[in-house]
Amino acid sequence: MASSGVSDARPDDQKISERFSSPTADVILRSSDDVQFKVHRLLLVEASPFFRTMFDLPQPSTPLADALPVVDFAEPEQVLDTLLRWIYPWGRREVLLKSWAHLKGCLAAACKYEIVLAVDNIKEALTKWPPELDATPLMVYGLVRSLQSSGGTLLHDLLMMVRGRIVRTLDLDPLKIPDLELKDLLARDLVDLLKARDLYHQALGKAIDIPSECWNTPSPCSKCKHNWWESYRSLAITTIKKGGSIDLIFSNPFFSSASRASTCATCKSDFKSYEKWLSPMKTQFLKHSSDSLASSNFGAA
Repeated sequence: MASSGVSDARPDDQKISERFSSPTADVILRSSDDVQFKVHRLLLVEASPFFRTMFDLPQPSTPLADALPVVDFAEPEQVLDTLLRWIYPWGRREVLLKSWAHLKGCLAAACKYEIVLAVDNIKEALTKWPPELDATPLMVYGLVRSLQSSGGTLLHDLLMMVRGRIVRTLDLDPLKIPDLELKDLLARDLVDLLKARDLYHQALGKAIDIPSECWNTPSPCSKCKHNWWESYRSLAITTIKKGGSIDLIFSNPFFSSASRASTCATCKSDFKSYEKWLSPMKTQFLKHSSDSLASSNFGAA
């Protein structure tokens, strides 16, 4: 927890952040590894109710007339530096989450100090899921669930995003999940994810199980009457269950692979004529699937 204090160390005894060393600063944040960040209260107060409350409290007097008040933090330099870069407008775009430990430290601190900007930036970073994190969606989900008691509604959107990624992309076989990924998950969390995954697959199945005529894709094949559609649909459902994306199943390469699975020689030769229908088919599928997924109530946005 942050605590107020005053430092009278000489300048040559101090470790000062190069990035946060403004001569106009009016407060110093000191990390657990003794690095000082000279920052502006106004920006901290605007970014966090925690800081707003803290600076409303009477501050202790300083032994030197020109000394800035110092607030000690339990977080190390890397975490404080990242949080401040998210708070300061000029630093947000360049921040990277460098490891699993870095993500854990930043998210825990963002919850503790109620920094919405930090949680939003973490959520944005996780939409790209940088490989440097060396973390799986299940690990992040367990972390977010463990922090919910302190983060409350602050973490809701992040939790739903990670939950959606798990439900859409993971096999979730409990016998195959490494122990490390289950460390922060309660049994009821895993059961809930398994139920949500099943509901999602049911909804996708309903979404793609549309009569061929509804897609407005006339078939030149008079022999099999849309045999190509059954080949395509079967492969699409299998691919989605294995973590494939909607973009993938409506791509030209995927469509070509479905043609090779068809048992109809006429369809095989005429598959090229169907490719022009991929874009309108995708549009129709997205509309239908969004209705099905909303009614399935599987809980992932």
